[in-house]
Amino acid sequence: MDLLRDDLGPQVVDALERGPLLTGGGALRPEITYRLAKRLCAPVRSAPAPHLAGVRGAGLALVAAHRHPSFAAEVATGYTLPNAGS
Repeated sequence: MDLLRDDLGPQVVDALERGPLLTGGGALRPEITYRLAKRLCAPVRSAPAPHLAGVRGAGLALVAAHRHPSFAAEVATGYTLPNAGS
């Protein structure tokens, strides 16, 4: 790991030390988590409610896009997204 620290940024090294985060149906199968951890020699974690992680992430991305100052969809289409969360 010391060689990696010299060549990669601190965020990449941190991600390699923490290991991957599984989402989706595969994260619900313990044998997949175990095999990945064994092959990668790194910890493998499952997201909370992994079957919903993609939907939650997409929702957060939509809310963030809607709040961003450069959001121009309502100008281009005339449609305004419902105000999510505020």
